[in-house]
Amino acid sequence: MLYEVLILLIVVFNLIDLGATLWLIEEGLAVEANPFMKETMDMGVEIFIFVKLFFVFGGLYILRKNKDRKAARIAIWSAFITYFSLMLYFLFNSNFTI
Repeated sequence: MLYEVLILLIVVFNLIDLGATLWLIEEGLAVEANPFMKETMDMGVEIFIFVKLFFVFGGLYILRKNKDRKAARIAIWSAFITYFSLMLYFLFNSNFTI
């Protein structure tokens, strides 16, 4: 159950990251820092979205299927901590007024 919740939170965080990335790039407030993902962005927003979701959801699917293995559990925790840290960074280091 814990790993199902962590995976769900990773999905939510990933979607927030995707939306924020697209919005910030469109507003000219950021650039894509990942060279591979920048290449996909240069091919079009649709390709960028597809590739990002394919890799994250594909990876999470594999991790979920193998969640009884120690390596998968470590990877799930690592992904969660990474995305959670990114969300905290967005929250506390953004100068956006809503």
